[in-house]
Amino acid sequence: MAHPEVDSTRWRFDTSGLVERLGGLGLFAIVGVAILGNAAGGPEWLVAWHVTASVLLLTGVLIVAQFLRSEPTEFRSDLQPYRFGAQLVLLVGLLGITYQSQSPGFGLGIDRAIEATIIFLGLVAFCVLARDPRRYSAVQWLVIGCVATVVGIFFYHSVSIAEVSFRSRHPVWAGFIMAVGLIVLPQYLSREQFLWAVNRLAAVLVLLTVPVYVIGEYTLFGLSFTFHGAYTIPVVDHEVQATRSLFVNRNAFAVVVFTGLVAAVSEVHRSYIRETPTWTVVVPAALLAINGVGLAIAYGRALWVITPMAVGVYLAYVAFGRRAVPFAVVGGFAYLVTGIAAVHNGIIPLPEGTPTRAERWYPSVAAILDQPSLLGAGLVDPGQVIAEYHPTGSSGSPHNSYLTMGIRAGLLGGIAYVLVMLSSLLHGILWDRDVDVAAGVAMLALAVGFTAHQQFEAYTLFNWASGTVLAVLVFGFLVFAGADRPSRTSA
Repeated sequence: MAHPEVDSTRWRFDTSGLVERLGGLGLFAIVGVAILGNAAGGPEWLVAWHVTASVLLLTGVLIVAQFLRSEPTEFRSDLQPYRFGAQLVLLVGLLGITYQSQSPGFGLGIDRAIEATIIFLGLVAFCVLARDPRRYSAVQWLVIGCVATVVGIFFYHSVSIAEVSFRSRHPVWAGFIMAVGLIVLPQYLSREQFLWAVNRLAAVLVLLTVPVYVIGEYTLFGLSFTFHGAYTIPVVDHEVQATRSLFVNRNAFAVVVFTGLVAAVSEVHRSYIRETPTWTVVVPAALLAINGVGLAIAYGRALWVITPMAVGVYLAYVAFGRRAVPFAVVGGFAYLVTGIAAVHNGIIPLPEGTPTRAERWYPSVAAILDQPSLLGAGLVDPGQVIAEYHPTGSSGSPHNSYLTMGIRAGLLGGIAYVLVMLSSLLHGILWDRDVDVAAGVAMLALAVGFTAHQQFEAYTLFNWASGTVLAVLVFGFLVFAGADRPSRTSA
């Protein structure tokens, strides 16, 4: 008597729908933790290691979910079962290091230099094994190598710090966020999930902030929503109160709403081209309007200049198709460089007394070139380093992520950092095999914006603030997004 065939896939859990819903919420939560950790009046117990832990925990959940969704036949390959096992072991180790880092030391009980080396090698291995290493492209390997270089330099500097303190542990937290957030986490989620999350997160922040214009500054669950000076709209000569929302600095608020605005533009367009019922475009359109208001009231002057670059890339795609995108990217940077040169040469006059970033850039360049080490000065305050090169001895921030990285990580780290940006943009420009082309172009538009904005702000990809987390994820989803690829195999 013949026995009916047993369905070998019945053991698997159908987690696809759950992962799709929770993935976006997980990204929402990660950025939210970074925002609250730097908010005015935010929980004092919420610190850098919580952001690191949230990135690792979401990554772990997604790795396990992918295992449960995998076909049994996929585990007949020569590498897959070993890769998955190694991922879990390394993940548990990284989570243990993160937990132990709440107090001085990392729990290994050995020499600090050896300890840092082991942690660094484990982190690099975890990143490489996020996919079958044989399937990475040359550009992806370049990004992995540059990220490892930047993180490795800061690990090296952490060992040279005499006392075991926050400064000695910060490289581990920031390194985990940069490496895992850029290389690993995006391989288990889609760009659409990221765009969905940041669009709504930014809108929530704006809606919580707008009441200050009606009831004045207020506090909600200890979080302070306040104004941040005023500015006058050119031409119409109308004064508007600017706000920092719940942030300590208005520029941090502007970065979040900029990301949400570009995501909203993409969501409106993608809702339209999918030929869904007209009413389904209402929510994306409302989110676009809300985030547009947020960018206006945040008074992020640099982002007012940069937003047309990012949105222009996406609108070029809408109007002329994917082939127009490279020209829009090049044109956007030409517009930025021309504008900087025009301001520098006085062709575009600024209001009297308006400070320019160049006042910080030149001393920073001098400090980098005068450094005796290719690996930089380490975990220092860049303002203190450039003070002796500034005509007035001022010790303010360089207001430039690339120069900040050059001061701290030297020429080697600075070059590697710039290559992360350039190679990511190159990948985004040349890669045209995405399942969702519109989402891919949206990520490229955001990457263009963050690449340009880091010319004016010093948050860098090696940190734990909300701007850092957003930028890390943007470049990660641009280069390594796994769920947007034509093949969704476990490799």
